[in-house]
Amino acid sequence: AQEMMKQSETLYRTIAETASDTFLTIDQTSTILFVNQAAERTFGYSADEMIGQKLTMLMPEELRPMHLPGVERYLTTGGRGMSWHAVEFPGRHKNGRVFPLEISIGDFVQDGQRIFTGIARDIWERKRTEVALAQHAAIIESSQDAIYSKTLEGIVTSWNKAAELLFGYSADEIVGKDVRLLVPADRLDEERKILMRVGRGERLASYETVRRRKNASLVDV
Repeated sequence: AQEMMKQSETLYRTIAETASDTFLTIDQTSTILFVNQAAERTFGYSADEMIGQKLTMLMPEELRPMHLPGVERYLTTGGRGMSWHAVEFPGRHKNGRVFPLEISIGDFVQDGQRIFTGIARDIWERKRTEVALAQHAAIIESSQDAIYSKTLEGIVTSWNKAAELLFGYSADEIVGKDVRLLVPADRLDEERKILMRVGRGERLASYETVRRRKNASLVDV
């Protein structure tokens, strides 16, 4: 059993050192036992600076008093009612910068002691992208211009409120449908050529044309 444990530990360390995600191991007193190279990059400390210290050194100061009681509660309850998979939690860099992490934690018993292994990923860029996309969506939705998107095959993929007012179709009615629903029969070749030009990477200037509403009336756009 001891030999299998050593082999498992060796395999874990090999995987951890080649991983792009941060790996940390702590004991039940929250003392750091192991970190991989990615942890050094994520937190800015060397392995020697982290190993033997409390995990709270990697947390924002305001969260540190809550950590050890949380671990004790986990040990007392056996972890009942707690989720440790892909939890968002703030980390603290050596330079003081606080950033979001996505953490998954597993635990096992070794020599009668509870050992915790965490895998963490810096999601700062992802969160920043999510915020930017949300802001972009809010601008589009509040615009007085009809704004919609479509694939190169002409399938509508998004549709704002102003487009509903202009064309009479709700988003539910038209998203996933062919954009040619909006194109008069004598303009179908125009739409085909536009999609071909966009497919070649060309930039199209604004132009005037005619489109068809849900009630079949025509509108200059």
